[in-house]
Amino acid sequence: MINSNSILLITSDFKSMNLGKRGVLIVNEKKHEWIKTSITGEYILKLLKDPMSYLELLNNITCYYEVCVEDIEEIILKTLLSFYSHNIITIDGESNNNEPQYIVNENNELQQIWLNITNRCNYSCPQCFSKIDNADLHLSLQIVEDLMLQASELSVTDITISGGEPSLHPNFVDIVKAVKNNNIPVKVITNGTIVDLNSEILNQLRYYVDDVQISFDGICANTHDQIRGIGAFEKALNALKFFKDGNARVGIGFTPLLENISELENLYDFGFLHEVDYLHISRPSAPSNVNYCNKEEFLSERFFGQVIDQVSKLREREQRFREMYRAMERKYPMIYASFIPHLNMIDNVKKERCSAGITTISIMEDGEVYPCVSMSTNRKKELSCGNIYSAKLKDIHVNARNKMIQSFSVNDNKDCKKCIFKFFCGGGCRSTGNNIYDHDSSCSEFKKRYVQFVKNISLTNVRALSRKNEQ
Repeated sequence: MINSNSILLITSDFKSMNLGKRGVLIVNEKKHEWIKTSITGEYILKLLKDPMSYLELLNNITCYYEVCVEDIEEIILKTLLSFYSHNIITIDGESNNNEPQYIVNENNELQQIWLNITNRCNYSCPQCFSKIDNADLHLSLQIVEDLMLQASELSVTDITISGGEPSLHPNFVDIVKAVKNNNIPVKVITNGTIVDLNSEILNQLRYYVDDVQISFDGICANTHDQIRGIGAFEKALNALKFFKDGNARVGIGFTPLLENISELENLYDFGFLHEVDYLHISRPSAPSNVNYCNKEEFLSERFFGQVIDQVSKLREREQRFREMYRAMERKYPMIYASFIPHLNMIDNVKKERCSAGITTISIMEDGEVYPCVSMSTNRKKELSCGNIYSAKLKDIHVNARNKMIQSFSVNDNKDCKKCIFKFFCGGGCRSTGNNIYDHDSSCSEFKKRYVQFVKNISLTNVRALSRKNEQ
């Protein structure tokens, strides 16, 4: 492909960031690809701002570094071919015309419905984002049954039932059955008091539910009960043990708080001990309780950075457990923490905005629909996309999609459009911004973590990630 007379020239389809002694990050926004190159790679790109033959390039580099052609030609050739494959340079006026291997977030259909069937709850956790009023509101069984028929027609693949505490809904079991009768996988999020239901109902649930996530605010009774109330830890633990004996996947839901952040690293030990399938770490979000103490610190970038650090330690803990028990048949809990920045750089989704209202919607106990559960926190009317009691699910989803697409794009936001990472984060979580038109409130923390990830990853691992994404 490249010979002595080949003419090389850089394209205008990429942005770069100098990482100091750690090399250079190069992002091709058009193809949604990134590579990390060496200082020599950066020097090559500077030379190729004007057309140059391969032979001229080699001569220039050998003179600059005072080395023989034989010592560096193999490395230079590999670098050039890598640049070409990522559309960073052209060879003899031709670019790599392979189709991009990424998914455009906005092309996805509705996949998940978060169904908040009741606002009733037997706890009043200070950090909860769910607004608990004095009046008990429940989605009717009839509307849920009709909704599931519509969801099935739209090929929805995930229904998450939550609340309040969903088991307090008077028709809770029938709602779960309505989902399963339409062959849609159903997940239930509970605080553990679900075990207060009678044994007959519990055994039915164990048959119908595909996934049960039980909320834990600590790995010991003292921490958990301080937040939720005396006896709450024991009930959550009993629920975990009960559903673990069934066919459902069983996971632990954990929201990092100022009161429990020190226990996050050891959450893996707890999950491993109780043989759960996964650990779901939620990002701290604005609580409905305006009197929540230290709310400003809880939502600060400093605390968010601390959470990211603790999740990293949690993943290191997982690796140690896999090494220690590799000769044994043991269940290793998966870790889900979708807000961790570097994960965006190793998936293949190009994000112009977050997926709220596009792949997911949240239906509240009064039938009001929001782009996602986090955006339902303050029940702002401008965020509502319709009401399931008066409109069809398909029309509501179209409205939600259009609302989110029209309100935000990283290409239009004054801060995002200049950022080299914009299509990886998609502006971050919109519910954390000042309004629906704003980007993530922890933007600077995300940028810092992206740079840290790219600096620390070796060129060998970058190439391995590239090959993995091409498969």
